[in-house]
Amino acid sequence: MTKPPLTPRQRRGAAIAGIVGFLLATLGWLPFVVVAIGYVFSFGVYFLGAALGGDDTRFDAESETGTLAATLFGIPATSLGIVVIVALVVGVVLIALGVFLSTVILRVHGVARRAGVTWLGLLLAIIGSWVFDGILGFIAYLVAAAGDVGKGPVAPDGAVTALYFVIAVVIQIALGWLCWWWMAHALRRPLASNVPQPTPAIIPAT
Repeated sequence: MTKPPLTPRQRRGAAIAGIVGFLLATLGWLPFVVVAIGYVFSFGVYFLGAALGGDDTRFDAESETGTLAATLFGIPATSLGIVVIVALVVGVVLIALGVFLSTVILRVHGVARRAGVTWLGLLLAIIGSWVFDGILGFIAYLVAAAGDVGKGPVAPDGAVTALYFVIAVVIQIALGWLCWWWMAHALRRPLASNVPQPTPAIIPAT
């Protein structure tokens, strides 16, 4: 069945929905990533200590990780659990808001199958983000390792770090735009087959 191309209004709506929806979903996902990294670090400390014959328990490792996180972020260690819960709740709200706004923007711009475009676009954008952010992080690591003088790699300076975040945001914007547009194009509705076609005029023979 023939599918008409997206109209300029639909393309514009898909782009706006992708940028807004994926940026909000990315911000909402960050607290989960930070908490996951913290748990991975705490388990690493525990298993490393156990391998070296230490007496620390997993609870001790988690406590040390929590103390370190509290020191880095300036949060009292006793309040860290509450802060983590609040951050995760805010993350869920941001993700839900991104999905909701995406469907609203798509509806206003006349894009068909709004839920499918949103969820499939989000899935593709997440996969693309893992790939491109991994490449960008590896490049940042190489930049930091360039300052290695035998004491381990050093962190990039402020300008390089700022450039890293700018490029990361641009990647998220581009992924949201392209993935939402791709899904809007793929899921566009075909022309209705029951629309009556105009009858050609019959010219009597002379």
